[in-house]
Amino acid sequence: MTQFDTELSTQNSDQRLWELQKSVKTLQQSRDHQLKPLTVLRWIGYGFLLLFLFDLIEILYPPQFMNPAWEFRTLGQLVERVLVPLIGFVLVIVGGRDTPARVEQTLLKVLSWSTLVFALVFYLSIPLGIFNTIRLNQQLNIQVMTQLEQQMAQVEVKVQAVKDQVNQVNTVTDLQAFLSQLNLQQAPEIQSESQLETVKQQIAASMDNQLIGMENQAKTKLANQRQQLLMRSAKWNLGALVSATLFLLLWKETDWARR
Repeated sequence: MTQFDTELSTQNSDQRLWELQKSVKTLQQSRDHQLKPLTVLRWIGYGFLLLFLFDLIEILYPPQFMNPAWEFRTLGQLVERVLVPLIGFVLVIVGGRDTPARVEQTLLKVLSWSTLVFALVFYLSIPLGIFNTIRLNQQLNIQVMTQLEQQMAQVEVKVQAVKDQVNQVNTVTDLQAFLSQLNLQQAPEIQSESQLETVKQQIAASMDNQLIGMENQAKTKLANQRQQLLMRSAKWNLGALVSATLFLLLWKETDWARR
């Protein structure tokens, strides 16, 4: 091979190498351009997780464990806010496969394991939520019935006093004056002395109806509050089940971050 052929071969090799380097650089620039939106999404995900951390501190502080009302309310607040960490984890995962720095790799590993922790917490909160629902229902029954008994006792004393005063009235004029003091919405009309006993019985029946009305109102209030409690319990416990399942799926899908 002549010297000229050798130089020509060297020039061709250099040109092919230069073209190859140019192609690699172009591919690298294209890759960086395509991955830039994923990097933005990853940082947005970190922002969502940080915001949820602030909410979590507010929800859990001060802790009142063994308090069924606090535990039940805490479960509801976590379920109501669960979309924030879920979206945050998804955004971090979407942008996290781009060979992040070593520090971020450790952070991704921690976040991956934290999804399993969230899944376990939500799964374990379901039986606790059901148990707290039962306890709160019992407390609600006791509270409403205690208030009803106290109010009924006070009203019964007043009703008995009114009945005693009515029984002492012997004239139409005195009974009409007494009825005006009671401020009854539908006061019975008295046209003759013969109606005194009938009107007295009507007044006594009206007083008894007020007691029955109070009891019915208390029962209606109790039924409404119980229905509201059961609806919230169903919503939050089912929400906890769905949330736990989603976090478990995230944990399985991020096995690459734990390697």
